[in-house]
Amino acid sequence: MVTIKTSRLILRQWQDSDLAPFAALNADPRVREFFPGLMSREESDHSVKLASDHIARCGWGFWAASLIETDEFIGFIGLEEVYFQAHFTPAVEIGWRLAFNHWGKGYATEGAKAALKYGFETLRLDQVVSFTTMGNMRSRHVMEKIGMHHSTEDDFDHPKLAEGHPLRKHVLYRISSHDWFSLCHKDQKYVYKPYSATFPDLFKKEKERISSSLINALAIEHVGSTAIPNLGGKGIIDIAISVPKEEMEHASNILQKLEYEFRPTFSTADQFYFVAYLADLEEGTRRYHIHLTYPSSKEWKELIGFRDYLRTHPEAMEEYANIKKQAAQIANQDGTQYRKIKEPILEKINVFIKEITS
Repeated sequence: MVTIKTSRLILRQWQDSDLAPFAALNADPRVREFFPGLMSREESDHSVKLASDHIARCGWGFWAASLIETDEFIGFIGLEEVYFQAHFTPAVEIGWRLAFNHWGKGYATEGAKAALKYGFETLRLDQVVSFTTMGNMRSRHVMEKIGMHHSTEDDFDHPKLAEGHPLRKHVLYRISSHDWFSLCHKDQKYVYKPYSATFPDLFKKEKERISSSLINALAIEHVGSTAIPNLGGKGIIDIAISVPKEEMEHASNILQKLEYEFRPTFSTADQFYFVAYLADLEEGTRRYHIHLTYPSSKEWKELIGFRDYLRTHPEAMEEYANIKKQAAQIANQDGTQYRKIKEPILEKINVFIKEITS
């Protein structure tokens, strides 16, 4: 049975001792302000049974939430399938309901972030939604704080509320797995981490996954810092893929079906660039880059040449490592500055590569 711990909360299976305090919060007009009405004890107990049964069946759901410090039950936070039909279903929603005296302390945000982490990293969900009535600004604020986005085009009438009911109009918030992983990594993009012996195996595993779908690949190579033993960096698995030039668009479509997002800003006619965040035993999630090109392209030759040069010239590799460390410290997550600091050493290495290959 899944139990999730945060710095202050435990998200767990329901207990008999939760029934009375949950019934009390469901009978509180402040908690039920944006619901059709208060809940009786019988209705409240029945909703606990549904949530508990779902967790017992699936291992996850609307978990009971309690405080680590006092073990006090404060409400629920978790994930569950949307139980009605709408333009966005089937879908998994994230939800919370806390006792009034625990509002304003950040518990909903803290628990919701942990639930999203479980949904995207363990359940491998593509998307999570949340919804509430238009005027429930407290819940909407939590949705925004955990990275969810709202579009007026997604607003809908809740099918379980009668036409004309003042709470029928609902807003929908969404967050995709890509957006979640991007948020998780936004403060860790420009760092220097030691080389890990797991990098070659990570590449090999992902190469096998890609190869099973991308049958027109002429070559799939491990490039970038993680392809060079003892060279540290951001820990990104960079993969260069060569296909016939006329088949690049077809290969691009296949890669996008394999969870890779095409990044047009960093792409050219000769090289398509993709990013994915995949589950990782060492870090929880890891960033993967794909550089899709063709055998005779300048980009292919540079990617392979750069890797091979640093593999066979340890003094150049050490100099490059030192520059990367400095760039990570000085840039402070500023990507433009990070790349600018690295430019001189990259140009120097590329000159040496051209001298060798010419």
